[in-house]
Amino acid sequence: MNKLILGHLNINSLRNKFDILQEQVKDNIDILMVSETKIDESFPIGQFLISGFSTPFRLDRNSNGGGILMYIREDIPSKLLSIENAPIEGFFIEINLRNKKKWLINCSYNPQKSSLSSHIAALSKSTDLYTSKYDRLIFLGDFNAGVENVSLKSFCNRFNLTSMNNRPTCFKNPENPSCIDLILTNCPRSFQNSTVIETGLSDFHKMVVTVMKTTFCKIDPKIISYRDYSDFCNDSFRDSLLHNMPDRLIGNCVKDFDNFTKTCNIILEEHAPCKKKYVRGNHSPFMNKTLLKAIMLRTRLRNVFLNNRTRVNRKKYSNQRNLCVSLLRKSKREYYSSLNEKKICDNKKFWKVVKPMLSNKIVSNEKITLVEGDNIVKTEKETATILNNFFSNIVKKLEIEPYETNDNIFQNISDPVLQAIVRYRDHPSITAINEKCDASSHFTFPKVSEEVILKEIRNLKVNKATQGTDIPTKIIKENSDIFGEFILSNINSCIDQSTFPSSLKLANIIPVHKKDSKSLKENYRPVSILSNISKIYERYMFRQMSEYFESLFSKFQCGFRKGFSAQHCLVSMLEKWKSAIDNKMSFGALLTDLSKAFDSLSHDLLIAKLNAYGFSLAALRLVQNYLTNRKQRTKINSEYSSWEEIVVGVPQGSILGPLLFNIFMCDLFFIVNDIDFASYADDNTPYATGNCMDDVVLKLENTSKTLFQWFKNNQLKANPDKCHFICSSSNTVNLTVENEKLQNSRCEKLLGVNFDLKLSFNAHTHDLCKKAGQKLNALSRITPYMNLDKKKLLVNAFFLSQFNYCPLVWMCHNRTNNNEINRIHERCLRLIYNDKRTSFEDLLKIDDSVSIHQKNVQTLAIEMYKVFKGLSPSVFSEIFPRTKKSHYELRHTSDFIIPRVKSVNYGSESVHYLGPKIWDSLPSSMKELDSLNSFKSAIKSWVPISCPCRLCKTYIHNVGYI
Repeated sequence: MNKLILGHLNINSLRNKFDILQEQVKDNIDILMVSETKIDESFPIGQFLISGFSTPFRLDRNSNGGGILMYIREDIPSKLLSIENAPIEGFFIEINLRNKKKWLINCSYNPQKSSLSSHIAALSKSTDLYTSKYDRLIFLGDFNAGVENVSLKSFCNRFNLTSMNNRPTCFKNPENPSCIDLILTNCPRSFQNSTVIETGLSDFHKMVVTVMKTTFCKIDPKIISYRDYSDFCNDSFRDSLLHNMPDRLIGNCVKDFDNFTKTCNIILEEHAPCKKKYVRGNHSPFMNKTLLKAIMLRTRLRNVFLNNRTRVNRKKYSNQRNLCVSLLRKSKREYYSSLNEKKICDNKKFWKVVKPMLSNKIVSNEKITLVEGDNIVKTEKETATILNNFFSNIVKKLEIEPYETNDNIFQNISDPVLQAIVRYRDHPSITAINEKCDASSHFTFPKVSEEVILKEIRNLKVNKATQGTDIPTKIIKENSDIFGEFILSNINSCIDQSTFPSSLKLANIIPVHKKDSKSLKENYRPVSILSNISKIYERYMFRQMSEYFESLFSKFQCGFRKGFSAQHCLVSMLEKWKSAIDNKMSFGALLTDLSKAFDSLSHDLLIAKLNAYGFSLAALRLVQNYLTNRKQRTKINSEYSSWEEIVVGVPQGSILGPLLFNIFMCDLFFIVNDIDFASYADDNTPYATGNCMDDVVLKLENTSKTLFQWFKNNQLKANPDKCHFICSSSNTVNLTVENEKLQNSRCEKLLGVNFDLKLSFNAHTHDLCKKAGQKLNALSRITPYMNLDKKKLLVNAFFLSQFNYCPLVWMCHNRTNNNEINRIHERCLRLIYNDKRTSFEDLLKIDDSVSIHQKNVQTLAIEMYKVFKGLSPSVFSEIFPRTKKSHYELRHTSDFIIPRVKSVNYGSESVHYLGPKIWDSLPSSMKELDSLNSFKSAIKSWVPISCPCRLCKTYIHNVGYI
């Protein structure tokens, strides 16, 4: 019979004792409640994840900073039960064991003995809500009173509860210890071997432990599929491929693609057969046979000692336990030392190797347990089906109103492309495109050359995720002449026949947890895995189409375009805001919200727009065929759902999808052309400046009418009630959008950056430091097993990446924020070099690096070089006006106009002012470098000594910055 071990520990603070707790718990306890741990708003729950356990349920209501964490092993199906207006400091959890045995577990904490009566009354009231549904009850908690207490005794009698432990647990008064940490249940016969254990973690409390006699589903072994290349010979494979390939499979017919793939896989199976191996559900990558055997022996010796507690048995068990600890550390050290440096630098490999030890947000190795109604879904097949149906039908639930057209006008037209053109010929977007674009413009897909195909094959990445039926990318690249000839012939055949291979339209969906509860399907997002060969076809189409549309895109469209970024979008907007405030003007912005914009894009309307942009019928038919008859299925480990057809939306995970979305959105900026935008993909934020707030509100209200009408006409679901409004006024300002009144907020988040109406970025820099601190805490658990070089690579990739996103947006912050960033950076360097005494400045010299702020200044210098060379987007370069060329070479001539400013916070502390200043401080030899890569290499060794910002100036009390 399997056993489920439950424990409760009262600990004063978890932060400094988590590693010890993890070592004691992960192999011994299945369900653990930790109470009275110091928890505040900044408590980084993500770094306190015990390997093999789900994300702990958390409660932090206690006014004295105390709270509750509840750990449950991830192979035990569980869900958090909600209680409306719950008056107790605790929560209820359901666990579902085999044979549909559901247990209700309550975790609660009573801070003081004097409040026990009210705590018990509230607990009784909450329990009454569940007693009709659950007949098996468990109560874990620190009640600050023993079972002999009148209130607690009455509570136990009411629900027929028995205490599983009568031994003292609290030794605050050693002469009179008390039993206040309790495990109560109404099924005492289901438990055995209840005891208390000294853990060394709590100041006064022992851990109370009991064993539930039950059976539950363990994590199923993971099935890993791979190809065995141990006896593979590429020359022999090539001979077999050329000999067995039928002459008719020369790629002249699109249908030949499936036959070609099938033949290749059959031949490849003979030379590199597919095999499967099974590993434990909670397999650790550093586990080896020596360590596994040692752990098995430790378990046997432990059982012998528990049955016969002699000194000899204890000594044997103790020695074997110490040996396991030593072997574990050695195994971890060997594993992390053997990591390829490329795996640390490469984002995908890095996360795949390191993230399972640092976070619970992993894609394929976690067990997904969904709750549908009142039932817990256990099988992976059923889970995959539920998620696939949810992902496939998510657009239908939006109930988007179709654009009204006269369907009778194309009843006699059988061609779906011509149907779409005729149906939307009077659409407002089509009219706007016809007015904007040159009628003589014409686009068609030209035939592709062999050189282009071979180049695309060389650019394929071997380690990108592929489908199980794909020909391995490694094989394609090693035999590029054979595969290149077929793909060349096939893709040209696709262009002639305006058809896209059907097998390249299939997608495997991997569900990834987004936020909140893991038991709800709404909290997962799909990640599509497409065929590796489809990338060759799509990249060719992408290059042709993007080159044609580049001149048609608006300067405000910063998403999915080469040379554009979210930083360009945000800096352009914020610098105009700062300039407005500096000139005593007002600003305002409307943050719009679209639901599933990529998934709800209309194929027919997109075809009609492409026709208006000048696409030929052959090109339109190819794009239409590419979009239609696409199917997807969801994969959970080795189980798949059935195929579901996707009738709307651009293909997720594709190369061509983002470009098609940009094309679909392009005419928005033809229609709404009297206001500025911060636009990145489906985030469209119109903003305005004016002499007074009334002018700003009027501009935004007028724009919102046109904007939301465009959303409606283009069959996109806009949510006026989820829009946000921010402006420079600290007083209450109302903005009417679609009959919804929006009040101005003081702080908003756009494209991952928090900003407030004063543009101080206090909240954003605080969040950056908080996230960076969490990463460092997690990294500190594995860096002791690494050498210096790998430690630097890992910490830089994992830590500095927090500060590399849009640094120009928040670089003009105050000294308090800068000191906070420097402290966390100093902590990072101390972790790398294991140095607790050297100053921060000396650590930077040892590391041969600069501070975060100095790195941001270098980033600004790089952007100024791009503006100077004409490599920067116009929406960004417009904030740096150039000086007119003069026939005379003056000593202090600047390449950029330095604006006149009136204030510090919004004038001299702005990117549009600091940029020209920093550019002028660069040496001439650096400015004259020919290539951007050369400038980036040179700027790394440049330290901005004469930076004009206030962070680089010396501050003297009662004097100011000098």
